[in-house]
Amino acid sequence: MYLPVSLLKDDCTPEHILGEGDAFTLSDNGCQIFSEVGLETGAHLGLRLFLPGQEIPIHVGLAAVRWVRGQKSGLEFILVTGKERKRLEEFVAYLQRVAT
Repeated sequence: MYLPVSLLKDDCTPEHILGEGDAFTLSDNGCQIFSEVGLETGAHLGLRLFLPGQEIPIHVGLAAVRWVRGQKSGLEFILVTGKERKRLEEFVAYLQRVAT
């Protein structure tokens, strides 16, 4: 499943949007993204993950770019607050249930 994602610098405010992309292979600890934004290994950014059927995106306060291959990147979630962490874990669990 591909999820729309906003890539953010500094924090999760709209004026800090670096660009858009699609997240996939989502887990509790990270995801892969496809984006035309030029990311570099070791960079840090924030994310807004837009989940189907939910108006409010999940905010990842800090993610690290662990690898880049063309327009695909692997991100590790470093800072996800308690409420957002719970929403993320519930959605990942849902994805695992429907995949089996």
